[in-house]
Amino acid sequence: AALSPEEEAALLIGTGFTRLEKLAGNVCLLTTEESGVDEEALSALRARLGGRVEKLTPWIRPIEMVLLHGAKIQVTISSSLTEPNAVALPPGQLPEKVEQTEVTVRTKSSALRFPLRLIAARPEEATAKVSAQLGGILRLARTREVSFENGRFLLARRGYAGFRLYARSIDDVEKLRSIFARQGLEVLTQADRIRDVRELDRYLAVIFWLITAAGIVGVIGALVASLYAAAERKRLPLAILRLLGMTRAQLMRFPVYQSLMNVTGALGLSAVFYGSVAALINRSFGRFLQGGEQLCRLPPRYIIAVAILAALLAVSAALAAALRVARIEPAESLRME
Repeated sequence: AALSPEEEAALLIGTGFTRLEKLAGNVCLLTTEESGVDEEALSALRARLGGRVEKLTPWIRPIEMVLLHGAKIQVTISSSLTEPNAVALPPGQLPEKVEQTEVTVRTKSSALRFPLRLIAARPEEATAKVSAQLGGILRLARTREVSFENGRFLLARRGYAGFRLYARSIDDVEKLRSIFARQGLEVLTQADRIRDVRELDRYLAVIFWLITAAGIVGVIGALVASLYAAAERKRLPLAILRLLGMTRAQLMRFPVYQSLMNVTGALGLSAVFYGSVAALINRSFGRFLQGGEQLCRLPPRYIIAVAILAALLAVSAALAAALRVARIEPAESLRME
């Protein structure tokens, strides 16, 4: 009976197979990519099928095998052959008086040599056969490095495949990749995407600093104009205070204090606005963040640095007005009024 899409998907979960292909009639071909299929995987497959198939036959594409005397044969697997170290040859290919030989099989990048015992295949067999266990190893050798040592097949190490290393920041990924490359280790990174993100960050930083510089220049200009105009408007009260005994240094503090008060009020309003916007952003993107994480946050050291910078700018902007106040002559101001 034909399998439903759900049953077909179940055959690829936990069985070692990665692909299902429908052939003629109700025949299906299950294949793997780079891993072998053992008896445990076949047992899991039979359990998933639940007796719904008439026959479950292991199969691999024919593999070329070179015998010791130079003859080339094509071998596939047979479910009836259980001897792992033997190859069953058809009567026409079986050499006389030869029971043990060394064969060579081409692997991914080299050749695999190992001994095999030659036995006669059944009369109806037209091609050479090996056991399903040996056939799986030979198929795996097409994509992985396999060697034969001390009577056993050994799978070559794939380095650190599957090992995941976390860098401290995205700026360290390229450094780590270079270190591993010098050691001959191939690693998979998102270096191209990281490079694009860093370039985008650099361009955005340039734009940000241009906007910030323009804002700072505008703020300084506005403060200078406002404080200088205030000094001109209050020339008479300042002249009277000068007559009452205040020194020039004391009068120069008025525009400085006024500038600091303006900047302090502006910082307070900015802090309230930032807090509201940050809370809104963090609440909107909260489902994408883990516990304790925030998308919009200013470290305390940045806030302190901004406050100090704003105070310095306020004092600098008040210097022009302070110098104008210091030049006020009481007699001249009273005569003009």
